[in-house]
Amino acid sequence: MHKSSRSVAGSTMVLLIIKTIEMKKWEIIVALITILLGTVLGYAWEEYHRKPADTKYLPEQEKIEAMTLVKEFTTDETTANRLYNDKVVSVKGTVLKIENNGDVRDIVLGNETSPEGVICEFQAKHKKEADKIRPGQQITVKGVCTGMLLDVVLVRCVLE
Repeated sequence: MHKSSRSVAGSTMVLLIIKTIEMKKWEIIVALITILLGTVLGYAWEEYHRKPADTKYLPEQEKIEAMTLVKEFTTDETTANRLYNDKVVSVKGTVLKIENNGDVRDIVLGNETSPEGVICEFQAKHKKEADKIRPGQQITVKGVCTGMLLDVVLVRCVLE
């Protein structure tokens, strides 16, 4: 074999090795991107489908009487929102009425003289607790305050 044909064969071999290395680099890059994308999508899926923590196991951040809470919201809603919104609040009061809305039980705490009250929304998982409550009964409820519409609203409630 001639010296120049050896160098052409050697050059071809070097080019093949370089192309193989480049292909392996691309395969590694594609594999890493796929793994990264799969991890991100898996995390996003889990976060999207994550349920809020059961209020039963969350510590209360505030403790207050139902009509005092109503008064704070009717007097200065901005300050009351800052103090209570998105916080776990324990509220004590007298049951005025009970409303059944499908799987949700709304227990209204308050008194006969005030048009406002505290609506305590019990989800299906705590429906059995809510079914034992009767109008006129004095109870303490723990829930997450969402502010005031016509009444102060607590969601994800549990009986204490």
